[in-house]
Amino acid sequence: MDAREEAHLARLAAAAPRKAGQSDIPGLRALLTGAFADDPVMGWGFRGGAKHAAALDAYFGFALKRQCAQHDAMYVSGAMQGAAVWLPPDGVGSLSVPLWRMALLFPTLLKIAGWARLTRTMAMGEAMEKHHPPEPPHWYLFFLGV
Repeated sequence: MDAREEAHLARLAAAAPRKAGQSDIPGLRALLTGAFADDPVMGWGFRGGAKHAAALDAYFGFALKRQCAQHDAMYVSGAMQGAAVWLPPDGVGSLSVPLWRMALLFPTLLKIAGWARLTRTMAMGEAMEKHHPPEPPHWYLFFLGV
């Protein structure tokens, strides 16, 4: 197969996303970790330096497994080169992490933020929740990455 045929097949696969399931989470997690590696917001709020990739991996592991998978609205390209993760109108509430639940998630939060950026990470979550309109009911594009 020549490069032109490969490019054509890649375009066809990208144009025909499929639903991702539980078995796709490791690949989806890796894809999003790479896609958001240079994201300035996550760079500000999550661990930096050599620990940044592990922080992103921990975050996407948590988000995909605990906030997204149960809503069955994760989509990937055929070759896992792109992804869109949605939350339905009744699933947006999974973004809220009450204080008691934060206490249970503390080990995960430390992996994501470390002690130095813990308040930043928590402030980021609070700001996003504060500015996310509850009405009208809507689908929320949580992650889009290539």
